[in-house]
Amino acid sequence: MISRYKEMAASPKSILIDDTYSNLERFESYGGHTFLWPDQFRMIDGDEPFEDVYSKLEKKILGM
Repeated sequence: MISRYKEMAASPKSILIDDTYSNLERFESYGGHTFLWPDQFRMIDGDEPFEDVYSKLEKKILGM
């Protein structure tokens, strides 16, 4: 979603992946889940294996 108002898409079953902390805070305040992406210019930052990141996102979305 390309929008300045990403929080308008927030719901208990939505997740925002963003590199801007203020966007995440607003999205969470409207009931969505968030994941802070560490570097907007790289898909993989080397900190965590992709499988671990995917598992964390899945747990957030499914409420596990």
